[in-house]
Amino acid sequence: FHIHFPFLVTVFAASIDRQLSLTNLRYTFTFVKNIWKPKINRRIPFQSMSSITTSETPQESSVLDNTSKPTNNIATRKDGAYLVACHEDKYSELLNDKVANLKSLLNLNKDDEDVITDVYESPRKNFRMRANFNIWHDHPNRRFPSGAFYVMYDEAEKKVPCEIKVFPRGSLLLNQLMTSLWPLFETYPVLFNSLFEARFVTTLSQQAVITLCYKKPLSSDWQAAAELAATELNAKIVGRSRKLKLVAGGSETVLETLTVRDKQFKYLQMEGAFSQPNAIVCQKMIEWALDRTDDELSKNSDLLELYCGGGTFTAALAQNFRTVLATEISKASVALAQANFKENDIKNVKVVRLSSEEFTDAYVNKRPFKRLQEADVKLEDFDIRTVLVDPPRSGLDDATCELLSRFERIVYISCCPETLARDVAKLQATHTVQRAAAFDQFPYTHHLESGVYLVRNATAALSMPLDAVLSHRKDNSIVEDTEMIGIEAVEEDDEEEDGDENVSKKAKLH
Repeated sequence: FHIHFPFLVTVFAASIDRQLSLTNLRYTFTFVKNIWKPKINRRIPFQSMSSITTSETPQESSVLDNTSKPTNNIATRKDGAYLVACHEDKYSELLNDKVANLKSLLNLNKDDEDVITDVYESPRKNFRMRANFNIWHDHPNRRFPSGAFYVMYDEAEKKVPCEIKVFPRGSLLLNQLMTSLWPLFETYPVLFNSLFEARFVTTLSQQAVITLCYKKPLSSDWQAAAELAATELNAKIVGRSRKLKLVAGGSETVLETLTVRDKQFKYLQMEGAFSQPNAIVCQKMIEWALDRTDDELSKNSDLLELYCGGGTFTAALAQNFRTVLATEISKASVALAQANFKENDIKNVKVVRLSSEEFTDAYVNKRPFKRLQEADVKLEDFDIRTVLVDPPRSGLDDATCELLSRFERIVYISCCPETLARDVAKLQATHTVQRAAAFDQFPYTHHLESGVYLVRNATAALSMPLDAVLSHRKDNSIVEDTEMIGIEAVEEDDEEEDGDENVSKKAKLH
């Protein structure tokens, strides 16, 4: 009886109003079932968020206490403030430990006192320009803005959601948008229905894009509500659900302005594309690479850049070289890079959609690439003396390392000191480290961005012919190297050509 009676009532309600949504029918069924069930088996009644977040009574402290148990039917929330706290008094100590680890990995000990390690600090707070938050609910079956909150996860307890009320590591604009967005969920409920993640991207030029991710398809009235919300927030809003993306507030790009050597460079950043999280430190990274290559050799020769992305380094370094040949596997990033070069009126850069492995094959004439012809690039026309690489966390493969060993100078930017040290050890057979750098992109974490400047020894010989390295390279080496960071398939809709058999399912590194 307790099972069938609520079901019959729900069917009766549906027969009266056939416009009822599945969600409302579920609520009807749950409501009637709770009434007719014995009291001992009733569900915990919904508790408003206001009783948790606005109360100043001792009850609040017990609710937010990590060790407290649910009492009086109030949901327990774990306070995640410790995950995003800025320990400013410990900043120098934490950074010194990371720099010491970098020097140890690169073997920059007392015997290498002539190798200068530049250290670039970050602002102590409000340094992150972007962040992602999951959306968590107090009650799984009653999802309203007043009963939901932003969460992050602790690596030690990956299944325990931690509430994030403020984000002191984030930019001031990011924090402002976090606070201002939530009331709009009450005003425009369609923006909240089935929402499970919110992503924020801000810039030093005070532009922002917010991405809202949904479990269910976006409804027809989402666009109108998002346009109103975007106007109120003065930001772009992107809605994402399975196989569908809608944009409100104009295009999905924002403009970032970075200042390097008192000169401003403009960069378009696209929703979903990679961008450096710490813009202040990013400016220092670009300036460091610019200083390493500012000489007569650069002015009379060309630069090869692998993994150019959206052209963050390329745009600034182009002034040091006769011509820059940049490669990138992502079609969207190539288009973004070309737009950035146009935005900065840079005309001595050619971008080709090739991975580093494909460029290596092309450089030794192992196989032809139609994409080189389409970009009007003839490798024999370039006098490449310097190479800049900024690979993913997995670092470089053996063939690319062997290719780099052929050039006079290498500027290596890395987000993983361990793989940097591994690759530098290979390159030291032909090159010498002349300068290193530590960029604190990620304060209060163990992560460190780093850079190394290597110059080829005058008497260095190639350790192995490049053709031999290519012939012995395993077909699955790229996948093995990228398992630690995740890959996604990139669907290509252009026609296949000789030498491009694997383009349609190439693994794109994040």
